Amino acid sequence: MITTAREKMSKARTTLVMDFPFWGALSLRSDLIEDATCKTAYTDGVNIGYNPTWILGLTFAECVGLVAHEVAHIALGHNFRRDGRDPYFWNVACDFALNAELILAGFTLPEGALLNDDYSGRSAEWIFARVAEQDDEDGAGSDDDDGDQDSDDGDQDSDDGDGPSGDDGDQDSDDDGEQGDEDSDEDSDGQSADNELPEGADEDSDQPKRPAKFGEVGEVRDAPSDLDREDLENEIKKAVTQARMVADKFDGLDAASTRLAKHATESKADWRNELRRFADQVAAVDYDWATCDRRFSEDDFHIPELGAKGMGHLVTVVDTSGSVDDVTLSQYAKEVGEIFEETDAESITVIYADYAVQAVDRFSRGEEITLAPKGGGWTDFRPAFEWVEANATDRPAALIYLTDLEPCGGGFPEHAPDYPVLWVATGYRTRAPFGEVIRLDT
Repeated sequence: MITTAREKMSKARTTLVMDFPFWGALSLRSDLIEDATCKTAYTDGVNIGYNPTWILGLTFAECVGLVAHEVAHIALGHNFRRDGRDPYFWNVACDFALNAELILAGFTLPEGALLNDDYSGRSAEWIFARVAEQDDEDGAGSDDDDGDQDSDDGDQDSDDGDGPSGDDGDQDSDDDGEQGDEDSDEDSDGQSADNELPEGADEDSDQPKRPAKFGEVGEVRDAPSDLDREDLENEIKKAVTQARMVADKFDGLDAASTRLAKHATESKADWRNELRRFADQVAAVDYDWATCDRRFSEDDFHIPELGAKGMGHLVTVVDTSGSVDDVTLSQYAKEVGEIFEETDAESITVIYADYAVQAVDRFSRGEEITLAPKGGGWTDFRPAFEWVEANATDRPAALIYLTDLEPCGGGFPEHAPDYPVLWVATGYRTRAPFGEVIRLDT
């Protein structure tokens, strides 16, 4: 008979090892730490901490699901991917990114686990932009200047980042989330109505300082500052690969766990670095007769200087189809400016296209870029390339297509053009019939 929270957590991990070998193997790299100062549970990418009182209130199946949930946060690198984002909404986004997959994998999560089919297959970064914007639009933040607001809509606490149960019926958090506190006067970082921190809590903690309509959340804590992010990321990827090998010796991985494992081992390369590499490859390099190489300049004998001129004319296509939402379009507008700056293009043509080319803007070097996207129909990737072929007065140095890569109703050109193409993908798809694809998490 289980009498302590420590026994319960240890047995839950043993159950993972026996019944879910992939998750069990991953769980063995983390220490289980009893921590009464946290409200529910947390992970910092190395350890898994838990409140013993809260753990004893869970069913055993929920406890097993909790450990898997924390392990999934670690495997997906959520502890070192926050990059200055609001900790509360980062918690929320991380939970949305993995909870549905865990349920499909056969786990039971604590009551109130955050679920939303609209976020299926999306990254935490992509989800963050949407839940944070929703909060801005709905005014879900604090009612008072100090952010105190009771959670009186029946929201339950969340786990390491479980949060929104907004107007769309999403439930509050799971595993890391504390359950049964619907009527509590405590706010999201464990403060009581009179702003007293719970005993042992850190006043300077990075935990969210305000409640929101989404309910109270647990913690996806940042990785310890004394650890090298790159080393930790590589260590985790190695652990995921080894865990897959362990699982293959048994029954292998179910589809949901396979997807999570794939995301965990995918490269998280900064798209701007990839863009710089692409720009370097396609930048015009030619002989410059206006600037002669003085080493060989003697009387009438001149040698032209060989050097990179930078990128000439650049075409950027902005996908304005109905499958691209307003948040992504707003992000596209920012990225076009980044692209112009990074590539040092002489001029840039911006094409807005859905099933047809809806509008075209052209900017020269030094001009301020302001975009006015037009569209909203279904997607066809062919019209933009056809427009370039018919209207471009000079061959573009490259074409960069900002899109979710979802050809809803349309298709791709039958043949690749005779200039380089880079797809900056914001959707779930990462393949195109030609050109390079890099992932942009918005």
